Parts: sequence; structure tokens; C-alpha cells
Amino acid sequence: MAKSEVQIAQEHTSTGTLSAGAQFQYADGAEAILHDIFQRDDFDEQRTWMEYNWWPLSYHLSPARANIISWLPAGRDGLHVLEVGAGCGAITSYLCRVPAVRRIVAVEGAPQRAELLRLRCRHVSHLEVVSANVEDYHPSEPFDAILLIGVLEYAGRYIARPDAASYLINLLCRWLRPDGRLVIAIENPIGHKYLAGYREDHYGVPFESVSGYPDYNGIRTFDKGLLQSKLEDAGLHYQLWFYPFPDYKMPDVILAESSFSEPGFDWLTLLNLPTVDYSLRQRPLFNEREFLRMIARNAPPSAFMNSFLVIASRQPMPEAWESILAVKIRSQCAPHFRQTKFFLKEDNCITVETTRGEWLNRPAPIHLHSDTSEPYYRHLKNIEHLFIDCLWHQRYAEAASALLRWYATLLARVVPEGYYDYNERFGAFCAQRLGRALYTPTTQWLSPDSLDLTPRNCLLNETTGEVTVIDLEWDVGIPLPLDLVVDRGMLYLVQKVSDFFGTDLLNRRGEWNLPRALLNRLPAQLRKGKVADIHLFEYWFQLAILHGGFDYCLSEQDRRAASTSTGLSRRSWFARLLRRLGDASRSPGVIGASLRRLRKITGV
Repeated sequence: MAKSEVQIAQEHTSTGTLSAGAQFQYADGAEAILHDIFQRDDFDEQRTWMEYNWWPLSYHLSPARANIISWLPAGRDGLHVLEVGAGCGAITSYLCRVPAVRRIVAVEGAPQRAELLRLRCRHVSHLEVVSANVEDYHPSEPFDAILLIGVLEYAGRYIARPDAASYLINLLCRWLRPDGRLVIAIENPIGHKYLAGYREDHYGVPFESVSGYPDYNGIRTFDKGLLQSKLEDAGLHYQLWFYPFPDYKMPDVILAESSFSEPGFDWLTLLNLPTVDYSLRQRPLFNEREFLRMIARNAPPSAFMNSFLVIASRQPMPEAWESILAVKIRSQCAPHFRQTKFFLKEDNCITVETTRGEWLNRPAPIHLHSDTSEPYYRHLKNIEHLFIDCLWHQRYAEAASALLRWYATLLARVVPEGYYDYNERFGAFCAQRLGRALYTPTTQWLSPDSLDLTPRNCLLNETTGEVTVIDLEWDVGIPLPLDLVVDRGMLYLVQKVSDFFGTDLLNRRGEWNLPRALLNRLPAQLRKGKVADIHLFEYWFQLAILHGGFDYCLSEQDRRAASTSTGLSRRSWFARLLRRLGDASRSPGVIGASLRRLRKITGV
């Protein structure tokens, strides 16, 4: 089982409340490996992260770390920025590439991490790294922005004062320009994932924060009301609140406060629920989507979101920031495939502005930088979410009806002729890139831009039955078999069902694992797919996005890994069994010891 931040830190450091002038020690065990990575001549911020999947390394290297601030439009050029608790430089290295930032000061209390930060950004001339406790730092000039990204919760560890968090906020306010902004990212102690039983990130046990930190050791997060009052007391009366999902560490969605009250704006469909806990492989105790929907009917759900991003100032904020309802960011891919999508409210209309590549805090107005602009479709239902909701409430006829609407949309787009040539071309395409032919021969084909024609990209008008297709972003350059697009849509759908219900992808008959009462209402093409084929194709597709082009060819090692990921191999089946027995493996006695030994052998 993966460990919490504090469990890792306590194994590698001695921690405790510090007196002024003392060094703050914090480590997660990745520092030695990071030192080797950063000193490599071929270290590349844009690509090196792809080589590692161990959580501590991913946490320090992934471009998704910068998603928490990368989307903010810069108010002006020549910004002076202070980052407190810069760690190993995940955010700092991003700031070094932002054109609007002229000078950066990164304060880090752990000397080892400060040295790693210097090594990582050794070629940057406008960065100053200060290895000191924040109380011992004395700036020579005020700042336009001060960042506290995942730092305020540790104030009780490195500041020996009764209300360390309030003291730190007041201290930093003195270093801001009159129109400067304090940017805080922090987890919510009563976020829906913690209410649903997820282990508290800093203590490694469930309900620690919900219970008011009975095991308090100097680390704690703050609910919205408490944090709001601390900022008000410091004179920061102008505040913009945003809500990163799944949390502030690697968010792919940022919701604004106004998103919850905007009529017809379905903010819930932007959240990839249930909350994924990559390190602990844990499922929530209740349906978070239903919980948030119920909360929204009674009060603003912002108090129960997983994390907060607060921008606070003594003066009003730019209007461009206030027009943002939500932002969706794709960053864990090749640089030219990255994307920032803004949902903007302007003149009683909602538009979706999409920018390809990195946003890098470009100046407002946002629409001047967008590559595509399209209207937001209010009051339409996302078919994937509609299907899950119907399945949750056992309304199988409605679930089947929604799925058949998607299927009819696919059939309406089938190319009427030319399939003889398509079979040959697609067969050669797959043989070269994937190592074998897939889905051929067949007589039903879709256009090259149909790959993302999945239920999650289809919006249903429940009154008229019409389906609107959105977000067809990928074009692999060759016509696609209808069976492939159907199987890909069903794979995504059944994976989401598995996330909510904890079920396997396939039943004993080799069909998609859905209730029999629902399967009986579906045509054969939707009930059972070519699982090995679609897994191999999807594995290739994800690697192609990662490596930057659809000319990518799978190696023999890639093909073996893809075969394992299908769940068809014996080891993969055994791994799934052991994951299900994860709780039992922590129990005492012979059975628990045996399961722990098996999990260690298999790496599960």
C-alpha cells in the first residue's frame, strides 16, 4: 500500500515544530534519484517525466503540477513572484518559462531540496533560490504575486507561534505590492473525498481531518470559512475562489465559484468522478456525484470540494478572471498535444475557447489566443453521465435508450462506400504501428476524425432525442472501422461503470460487464467487443499521444505490456484478485502475512 506524505517524510527526516532560525527538514525519499535526474545533460522538463511512474517522482516531474496556476491570464508583464516552500521546483521550473514573469524568488526551508531546485533550474538567470525558513527571509522589494502551493498546512511545523497559519499570511501580506496577490492552494479537510472515507493525505488515516485533527502534529488544512476569515483578518478583502479537481496537486479541471450558480452550466460533467486515488487504490464509500448533486440543490457545493485555490488581494481582481466559469487542462502528453479549454461567461452567453499547446499565463483577453471557439450547449445531458445515473438507480430501460441514441449517431456517420480500399489501408496502418492487423476485414467505416465519438462526447436533448457531438479532437489520418469506435466507446463506458461499482470489465461470457436486464436490450455489437484488439489499439494511441505523433510504433515490450493490461493474462488476473484483497493483506495472522508476501512478489 502506498504511504501518506507524512509517513514518507517521517521515514526520511526528523520533523517537529521549529524555532526561529532552525532548518525545516522535509523529504519523501525521491531526493537522491531526483539529483541524478537533474544533473543529466539530457534532462528535459517537457519529456523526462514520461520515463517514471513512481508516485514521488511523478509528483516532482509531471507537467500537471503546474496546472494549478498555468491557466491564469497574466495581468501585466514584468512580474516579480515569490514562491514560498518551493520544494524541488515543480512550480518554480514552470514559472521560469512564463514570459510575463521577470524575476522569481524561491524560498525553501529544506537545504537538500533547495539544492535540488538550484540544480534543476541552473540555466535560469532570473531565479534566486533562498534556503531559509520563511521567517528568516527579508525581501529587498515587494512582490506582484506570492505563491503558497501546498504549504500553508505545514505552517505549524516551521513557525513556532500559536496561530502559525494566520501569522504566515500576515507576514506575506507585508511583502506584497498594494495591488499584489496572495495565491494559496490547499486541500479541504471536509472535501467530498474525505467525507467518502479516503485517507487524509498528511496522516494516512480516514476521517482525520473530518474529525478536527485529533492526532494533530503541526500539520492541518482549513475549511473554506476558516481560511476565508484568516484572509479577511489580514486585510485581503478581495478574494477569488477556485476549486481544483481531483485536487490541487495535479488538477485537470478548475471550477470557479460562479460555475455552481450559472443556469444550465453542468459543472458536474467536467469532474472525472469518482475521485481517483492513484496511490491507495481506494474507492469512495458513497457516490460522490450523487452527493454533490444533492448538496447543490440545498447550498453551494463549494464548501465540500476537494481542494481550494484562492487568489486574495487588497484591491479588485482583473475582470478577465471573473468571467471564467471553468478550465479544463490536458498536460500529461507531448507538448504540441497539450490543451487548455476555457468556459467563459460573457454577455449572458457561455463560450468554450480552446488553446492548443501550453497556455503559459498569456495576457487577457482569452479569446485572442484561442484556436477554436464554440458555444456551450446548455441543458443537454452527457450520455455517459446519463447512463451511469440510470444504472445507479437501476433504470435499465433508460440506460439502454441513452446508449442506443449514441449507437444510432455512429450508424448515421458510416461511410457509404470505399471499404475495400479502407481494409487494405487500415490493415497496413495497424501492421506497421501495432504489429498486427485489427478489426479487418469489415464493411462499415467511419471518418478519420471519429475516434473520440464516445458516449462522453455526445450530448442528448431528452425532449427531442437529438444528439450533439462535441470534442472530436483526434484525427489519426485514416478511416476507422465502426467496430473499433464502438468498442472504444464501450471500453470507456464500462471502465467508468467499474469505477463506480467496483466490477470487472467483462462478465463470464466475455461480454461487457453490465446487468443482464440492460444487455438484453442492446444489439450484439454493443454487448460484446473485440477486447484484445481495442486494448492493443488504445495502448498504442495513449503512447502515441505521449510521444508526440501517430507514427509511433509499438515495441515488442509495448505489445507484451498491452497484453497484460487487457486483463487476459494469468498474472493480471491474479493481480486484480490481490488488489481486491488489499484490506485483508493488512490483517494480522497467517492469511494476512501470506497475502502481503504475494503482493510483494507480484508488485501489486
